[in-house]
Amino acid sequence: MEPYTAYSSTKAIMADQKEIDKLIDSGGAENDVKIQEMMDQLAKAILVGIILSRAISKSIEKISDMLRDFAVVAEEVRKLAEQSSNTVGEVKPIIVNVQKSVKELSGNIEDIMEFMNSKVNADYKFFVKTGEQYMKDTKLVSGIVHEFADNAKKILIAIIREINSLIINVYLVIEQNRLLPHCIKLILICNSFVTTYYLTIYMINNMKLIFKKKH
Repeated sequence: MEPYTAYSSTKAIMADQKEIDKLIDSGGAENDVKIQEMMDQLAKAILVGIILSRAISKSIEKISDMLRDFAVVAEEVRKLAEQSSNTVGEVKPIIVNVQKSVKELSGNIEDIMEFMNSKVNADYKFFVKTGEQYMKDTKLVSGIVHEFADNAKKILIAIIREINSLIINVYLVIEQNRLLPHCIKLILICNSFVTTYYLTIYMINNMKLIFKKKH
């Protein structure tokens, strides 16, 4: 089995782009629920990865002295999986709060438009143009929010796939008992995963900074 790399993970994520874009473009409470369900499923998948990595770690400890290095690698995979689970927990409330803010902003804009239509007559045209600009600003903020949510989902999917790839490769090494070549391959996989993990943290932090600047 060819292990996942940051490049191959990105290609796999782009294959799901059309489905994600449909959810984002259609909008509405129903799709907000779907997005929440997707995040819950991602969290559950991470937990499954943690359980599997723990089981692998216990199995490796029972192998002879020649396989002790693999036990150390499996332990590091477990720690990275737990850190990824914590990242999911941090991202979920951020997305929920951002979506809530967008809804409140849209509600405020609708109230302003109703006030202009019913109360303002002398400067009707001026206020209508102002309302239209507010609506454009709302769409801009909404686009930023959806872009953030989209990138967060891509990052989480890449993390899950990297974890699964590591678990499968460790299992194959143990089963086939071909130590040296698989040890080298496992080291390369771990390096790829660590690179992807820190890239994930970097992108999430950048998204947080962008959202703070917009508000």
